[in-house]
Amino acid sequence: RDAFLDLEMPLDAVLASLDLAALHLAHGRTAETRRLAEELAPLVASRAVDREVLAALLVFREAARLDRATAALARATAEALRRRPRPAAPLLRPS
Repeated sequence: RDAFLDLEMPLDAVLASLDLAALHLAHGRTAETRRLAEELAPLVASRAVDREVLAALLVFREAARLDRATAALARATAEALRRRPRPAAPLLRPS
């Protein structure tokens, strides 16, 4: 995930975080998932974010905060973000 950030690829960093969250949730590690979900906000906070990306992340973060997140939700969130068309410009627009 950090490598994606170093390469200025924040969407890929988010996807890596969601994939890791799915693994944590599959093994019942909700505390690690809450931490990862909270770290998603700083990944995108300093950037103007595509509205749908932000909405998906906020839903996942809230589910994790309430211990309602599931591995299926993490995978579905990541898959929905992966299916979005990737324009020439990144989904995370410069602020």
